[in-house]
Amino acid sequence: MVFKGILLAFCMTFALSARAEIAQIADIPADLVTTAIAGVTATDGIDALYAACPADYYASRKSWWRDLTRGNTSVSFEFCKKNFDRCTNLCLSTSDAKACVNIARILENRKEDGARVASRKAHALSCAFGRAGGCTNRGGGLRNRDVADDPMQSASVDLNACLFRSFDLACSEGDSWGCAMSGQTYQLGEGVAADPARAKQLFQKACDLASSPKFAACSFAQSRLNALAQE
Repeated sequence: MVFKGILLAFCMTFALSARAEIAQIADIPADLVTTAIAGVTATDGIDALYAACPADYYASRKSWWRDLTRGNTSVSFEFCKKNFDRCTNLCLSTSDAKACVNIARILENRKEDGARVASRKAHALSCAFGRAGGCTNRGGGLRNRDVADDPMQSASVDLNACLFRSFDLACSEGDSWGCAMSGQTYQLGEGVAADPARAKQLFQKACDLASSPKFAACSFAQSRLNALAQE
């Protein structure tokens, strides 16, 4: 009974936090969102990235000079929600991969025309700038949700093979979600022969890499481990 009460309290807290986050994103002025969509869409070579497998362009645009002179800014999602225009500039003008991931996450939750496609393209940019999580996010979007005219969701593309390679690469680069998604490919046999033992290893690695056991990638991996234990 006590456990159920704690679980209910946790779920209510999570739901309230999610609603607050959505409200913060909704408060971002529409003109700033429209400017970000236009900026991402106009980025040189973005259509080529959008039409390619993330595993094939990871770190292809990584700015080693930027890393030497500016380092990793690790701009937070909270910062980007409050300073969306500055975050957009960091992504598009300084090749800040973390900023690109954050504006992609924000655009996912906006309703303006072109926001969802721009979100996917921003994840692709982040991947090209050298953030493995951007590759995972681009792949996850391809796997889990269809978007009209996404070239990687064309019938001519072997999407499962691409996703297997992309998640495997992201995991090898230390991305917790990459390992969780890679484990799922082995669990379900998507793009690779099913291998429950390997899936378990990758799910455990996802938790080992997570910032805490409560991190979403670890929670997802743990749920998959539980499912495997019941098979």
